[in-house]
Amino acid sequence: MKNLLTKFYVLFFVSIICYGLTGCVADRKHATDDTHELTLKTAVNSVLVNNPTYKTARKNLVRANSEYFKSISSRFNANLNTSENTFNKILGVLDKQVETHGQEYAYNNIKEILIEDTVLTYYKILKYRSGSQINLGDLIFYKVTIEDAAKKNNISSDKLSDYKIAEKSVEVKLEENKTMMRINKEKLANLGLTELVLNSNTKFAPINFTGNAQIPSEDYYIRLNKELNADKKLQREFIDIVESSSTISRGKCLKTSAGSLPDKLVSKNYNQLKSSAVKLKKAAEILKERRSRRDHVRKEYNDGKVDLLSLNHAQNELIGSESDYVTSCIDFMKAKSILNFTVGKFSY
Repeated sequence: MKNLLTKFYVLFFVSIICYGLTGCVADRKHATDDTHELTLKTAVNSVLVNNPTYKTARKNLVRANSEYFKSISSRFNANLNTSENTFNKILGVLDKQVETHGQEYAYNNIKEILIEDTVLTYYKILKYRSGSQINLGDLIFYKVTIEDAAKKNNISSDKLSDYKIAEKSVEVKLEENKTMMRINKEKLANLGLTELVLNSNTKFAPINFTGNAQIPSEDYYIRLNKELNADKKLQREFIDIVESSSTISRGKCLKTSAGSLPDKLVSKNYNQLKSSAVKLKKAAEILKERRSRRDHVRKEYNDGKVDLLSLNHAQNELIGSESDYVTSCIDFMKAKSILNFTVGKFSY
């Protein structure tokens, strides 16, 4: 049993620490000259370089979103008519800007949409990549647990069957995360990153988050809104795009009349950022507690004081809290980006 436990902990921590919450540490430290790490800044800059005109940007936006809607609808049998109609409405506004203000003006607006789509899609990839690697760690636990229980015959056949069912459930979650990561990588590629994203040697940057969720004051963002949008000829029409549960809800900003974005819309997104910061702090605290708890139960199991089911329960709680923490990190970064987009800050 001791050898099996050693096998589990080595494999599990390699999976979670090296690949899960922070990306592939091994790839970052031992990358060859042919291995590239695609950072968010590089992704944004590359999309802008590969979409130098309004016509090119519009074509890639349509292709990326059309293929994305199609993939989500096909994979999850989801009705995305509302999202597609809203996207078409955005295109209609942009095309009208070409007629009334010229392609250069419309191009400046479509670039902002390109940046927002790139950033939020990139965050999705990080989320689903981390989720799939956490699933892999969970599968290792079940495989080792089932092997140990079968050899030692220290668990009922019903409970052993439950373990096997749980293992299958994790396999389904793993496939879903891998599918969603693939769909979003394809969208990022269609936005103008084909070679970088589809290159098998390209690695995505880790979730580089230190746990510091402090944010500037609301007044800071309101002032920034006035400063960054003061020189814009037309005001922004804030359009909420509420997609299906399988996708992200986000805001789109398009200039349609004079003035800067109303403060109430800045406040709305600021409050969402504050809420995500609170959730992130709580998720970090829970993760720390459950990791400590799992380590304690592991020691007791090694000493023969608790059974395998107790270790399994503690492990499941840890897996759940790791998933919650990753989601909270992504939600915080996404909320911060959306607030920056709202006030007109699109630089990376």
